[in-house]
Amino acid sequence: MVLMAQTFHWSETRIAAYLQAEGEGISPNEVANFLQQGYRMLEEKLPADIRAIYLGENFFQPVSA
Repeated sequence: MVLMAQTFHWSETRIAAYLQAEGEGISPNEVANFLQQGYRMLEEKLPADIRAIYLGENFFQPVSA
């Protein structure tokens, strides 16, 4: 679903319609939920340095004296 949304710029409705045509019973709201999960999973798999650079996360631990 993430591939369909990002590569083909399909909306949740379009993705749901495609999957329904393929025999899957899924609504646009379910697609939106799956997309959120997919994006979150992809983000979690990014290395910490990449998340820091592109997502603004601070992964450096403060040095205690």
